[in-house]
Amino acid sequence: MPIFFYPPPAKPRLVAIFGRSEARVREAAGRFGYKKYYTSWEDLIKDPEVEIVDNGLPNNMHHDPCILAAEQGKHIICEKPLARTGKEAEEMYRAAKKAGIKHMTAFNYRFVPAIKLAKQLINEGYIGKILQFRGVYLQEWIMDSNFPLVWRLRKDIAGSGVLGDLGSHVIDLTRFLVGEIDSLTSSPPWMVRIPVSAGRFGLHPSSLGGLALGRVSSPLPLSQMGLGVMHRPFIIATGSKSLTLITKNN
Repeated sequence: MPIFFYPPPAKPRLVAIFGRSEARVREAAGRFGYKKYYTSWEDLIKDPEVEIVDNGLPNNMHHDPCILAAEQGKHIICEKPLARTGKEAEEMYRAAKKAGIKHMTAFNYRFVPAIKLAKQLINEGYIGKILQFRGVYLQEWIMDSNFPLVWRLRKDIAGSGVLGDLGSHVIDLTRFLVGEIDSLTSSPPWMVRIPVSAGRFGLHPSSLGGLALGRVSSPLPLSQMGLGVMHRPFIIATGSKSLTLITKNN
């Protein structure tokens, strides 16, 4: 935490880390300063020294570990998207609520200084009534035809494509800065053939949809095949005072 926020609001004590490979997780524990390591996530969660569980596992490993953590009375930070399905997410939420623990999804962009300033200016009415909000998130990391079939490209593990991976950030920022969503619109995704192994191709979508927040429209272009764009999330908020807020990260 002190690397990103200084002075830090808290300095966590790193008790334990989980990994499937003992050699690798032992190395990671030494590198990052964890007191001990586990090759069983169940054993880590049940460790009485562990008070907060930070679940950064792939999406198919969010549900069971988080529910066990809640049942063990551990506070939870879970990577986004929270779950692969609405059913999984609801079960996780109900388990956390029943246990009375603190829990959150790791939407880290809320804490970026530019976003915090945008939130302050919007709340203070600096740009007036919000007339339009545009959230965009573009990457190009799977443009390479030799890119491997990682878990983020497998529906059984990820549960969703670009909408869950990148869109969850933009939707969260929309809610954080402008307000709750009233309705949704969508268009057919652009399906792109990408090679996944010799002689085999898979389909990966880019997405274009929209949100309606009262009378505020919010188009949401999303893509992990945005050629020439290594990493670019940005938001544009236009207000009634003819002022526009733009935050972006290249």
